[in-house]
Amino acid sequence: MSETPDARLCVALAYCERDPLSYVDITETLRRGGGEVVAAGRDGVLVRCNTRSLLYLAADSGEAANLLLAGVEPPEVMVVHGDEAADVACQRFGLAATPRCWQVALVSGKLPEPPRADLVFRTLGAEYTHEVAIRYTLQFSEERIRENLDAGLIIGGFLIDEPDKMIGFIGTHEDGSMGFLEVYPEFRRGDVGTCMTIELARRHLAHGWTPYGHIIEGNLASLNMSQGLGFSKAEGTLRWLVPSKPDQSR
Repeated sequence: MSETPDARLCVALAYCERDPLSYVDITETLRRGGGEVVAAGRDGVLVRCNTRSLLYLAADSGEAANLLLAGVEPPEVMVVHGDEAADVACQRFGLAATPRCWQVALVSGKLPEPPRADLVFRTLGAEYTHEVAIRYTLQFSEERIRENLDAGLIIGGFLIDEPDKMIGFIGTHEDGSMGFLEVYPEFRRGDVGTCMTIELARRHLAHGWTPYGHIIEGNLASLNMSQGLGFSKAEGTLRWLVPSKPDQSR
């Protein structure tokens, strides 16, 4: 394993370059200054997110995962590439694995024009905490929703003709991935989700970021929408590991 921070970073980036699309979450975290390399070697990499107790782990085997995690304090949540590595992390830290996810990223940096012109988008404030909490399918706690709103990470979609009527929202998770997508039932199948995804991806591109996100394996509707906007899908899958008790950590 590499010993100095600069050496660890070089080794970590070299590992991720073996499959840039699969590891775009790790490289983007490092590129955006949102994390630090804890350990890195030829067989894997471990990165700590700066904004919360979150670890990214990519390892070629369970043995490599064990070496990378040696002496590491238990995190709140993890993003893990590789089923063997996920099993090791779950056993070591007592975390529970969520369903496998596909990773998608806009590597071309190009987006189509939105299919609708009657929507406006605003960054939401804390006054939307309750509405977002009760509407969001993954049922985050209000405390976590408020933290994301306070950080300016969630945007709402509104009709131009009814600017006070929110019809959906989307946002950036603390790890940097796109998510939080929720279109209110009465406005689904009307390209609202597509327009909100384009808007958030544009904001990421304006920061110089590569927009990326995680889609639960099997969710073909979301995958097809993403690919229709130019996102590419990585070959493998990843898993979020969360506390065994439901804490809405994701």
